[in-house]
Amino acid sequence: MKHKLVIEDKPEWPQNYKVANFGPDPDIVATKASISKAEEDLGSTWTPTQDANGYWIVPQPFDNKSYAYNNRDVFVQLDAESDPICSSAGCTQYEHPKLDTHPMDYPVPNFGVDHDVLASHNSIDVAEKQLNHKWKWEELKETDPIIYDDAKPLDVDIQHSLSSMEQQEGIHGAWTPTKDADGNWILPKAIDNRSYSYESDKDQANIQLADDPICSSAGCTQYKHPEAPAGHPMDYPVPSFGADPDVEATANSISIGEAMYKHKIVMGTDESKA
Repeated sequence: MKHKLVIEDKPEWPQNYKVANFGPDPDIVATKASISKAEEDLGSTWTPTQDANGYWIVPQPFDNKSYAYNNRDVFVQLDAESDPICSSAGCTQYEHPKLDTHPMDYPVPNFGVDHDVLASHNSIDVAEKQLNHKWKWEELKETDPIIYDDAKPLDVDIQHSLSSMEQQEGIHGAWTPTKDADGNWILPKAIDNRSYSYESDKDQANIQLADDPICSSAGCTQYKHPEAPAGHPMDYPVPSFGADPDVEATANSISIGEAMYKHKIVMGTDESKA
């Protein structure tokens, strides 16, 4: 291109900028205040120490085996006084910090549109100019798959259920399902096997010993798979956008390397493997 590519130095990232200080955590502030109040009430300064293993010696919860309530209700809080963890003014030490102390409404840098979006827009513009055609976007409106199409046949299982129901209604009359007091549909249930038995020879007549009547002697023809529809598009032309850009770049790199070394690369043969 007879042009020297000059890349500007990357600007340094921000340094030594001001960071907001929200102060100690409220739990730490409350703990320190509780320690100070206890030291003031007891007239003693608490200085934690470490044992021989380096563990800090701190107060532990009382073991309930060290005392009992044998008619000694003095240890039980029976009156309606406030919890001693808070003063009469309320639990002021646990108030949430004000939200207006952190930085707000500060400027945010705008780095413009994403590079991939810009590249896509540029590719569309180039293609429109080459083809002398403005690409107009049209929204594809698909039908709701939940809405049933009356022109399509019902599911095979539903067809058989309706056919069986129609056959029984022809024998016993029309069936109109009803609901119980709770709104549940009252439907036939399977017969409980405790209502019959096969204890004697005469009961053998109750056992089905022949073919399953759900299919005829010709076989279960009613459960055949439907034939594939012949109306969908077939053998239609598919556009070719050429080789993938990565494949073209690899092939170009191989060609440049072969020209530089004056050698044709051969792969997949016994000589090349050797």
